[in-house]
Amino acid sequence: MKLKSFILIILLCIVTDLFAEDSIKTKDPLVIAISTDYKPLCFLNADSKPAGIFVDIWRLWSEKTGNKIEFLASNFNDSFNNLKNHKADIHSGMIYSDARSEWITFSQPIYESSSCFFYSTKSEKNNRNIEFAGEKIGASQGSFTEDYLRKNYTKSQIVTFTSREKMLRALINKDIRALLGDYNSIESLSNDLGLSGEIRADNNMVFTRTLYAGVLKENKELISLVDKGFNAISNQELEEIEKLWIQDSEKRYYKTSNRKIRLTAKEEAWLKSHRKLRFAFLIDFPPLM
Repeated sequence: MKLKSFILIILLCIVTDLFAEDSIKTKDPLVIAISTDYKPLCFLNADSKPAGIFVDIWRLWSEKTGNKIEFLASNFNDSFNNLKNHKADIHSGMIYSDARSEWITFSQPIYESSSCFFYSTKSEKNNRNIEFAGEKIGASQGSFTEDYLRKNYTKSQIVTFTSREKMLRALINKDIRALLGDYNSIESLSNDLGLSGEIRADNNMVFTRTLYAGVLKENKELISLVDKGFNAISNQELEEIEKLWIQDSEKRYYKTSNRKIRLTAKEEAWLKSHRKLRFAFLIDFPPLM
């Protein structure tokens, strides 16, 4: 009798735990972490309301899934802290890194980011054919860009900023030699601030990386829901959203003539580690082969 009671208690605990876990992972509304100054992807507009490509994509995602959402805005670095500390359920969009993959599960690709060096137009040296030895380079705190600079520009002093505006003004004031940032984001910010004539972008992109949404690694149910919602969104719908925020068609990611297959970070990593693929086929199967 005691054994039966013990087993019953264990089963009740397991069921209770499963329901509690499910309520956490599918709670309503879901909180999405965004950056306050990552225009045109996500930012706070003049009315302090969330806006941008990512914000519109997530609102469409909400319509497709029927799940209510709300946005939690912070600086870029804190957007990750909000996810890690369970203040947010989903990160709106980020670049994959090995360090992040230790605690984050990534969705299918949702966007692409191309970064280059920016210089002050007042600077005499405006090319990156140097190693920036002993010079200061700006980067957003906690970003993939910061990691990239620390690994590849070891002779430089990397200066991090909690906001892109502060970084841009530091460049114009010659507090830093150059900054490395997302092209569309820095261009958009400089135009908004009336400072587009004060900076110059290097035409050579340093890197182009895919962006993914992310959830805590243990939250398998939620990442499935995230991908299910993205699968319900057509490329045409994404293209229409992007047009609202990026006027120059050459700088857009979603293009009618360039349909992309959305692979998850795990799928992309597998392809990178398997450069040669072998296929099996039938010898006699006309007209296919």
